[in-house]
Amino acid sequence: MTDVPAGSRWDDVLREYILDWDQVLANPDPRGTALEFARSVFRHACAVCAWDPGLAASADGIPPPMR
Repeated sequence: MTDVPAGSRWDDVLREYILDWDQVLANPDPRGTALEFARSVFRHACAVCAWDPGLAASADGIPPPMR
């Protein structure tokens, strides 16, 4: 996966990317860090699962989130 925030990593046991909560809290912008990680995971899932690209754009706020 590309475009992941610093501190996130692949976990071989869980078989997924994770971002340790302590790293989120240690960041000057914890909310922004958590959102950046979540959005990067969502964009990756859209790319590898052939989901509608509009879903990834919507997660980034372009256009506003789909409902």
